[in-house]
Amino acid sequence: MAETSVAAELAVDVFIESYALKYEKVADCMSKDQNSLLAF
Repeated sequence: MAETSVAAELAVDVFIESYALKYEKVADCMSKDQNSLLAF
C-alpha cells in the first residue's frame, strides 16, 4: 500500500532485513524477485 515505488522498495528491504534470520527462504525469494513483486 505504498504511495510511491521508492516507498515500496524500502518496505521490501525493511521486511527482508527484519525477517531474514527467521524466514531465510522467504527473504531470499523476495530479494531475488523484488522487481517482479513490485511490477504492478
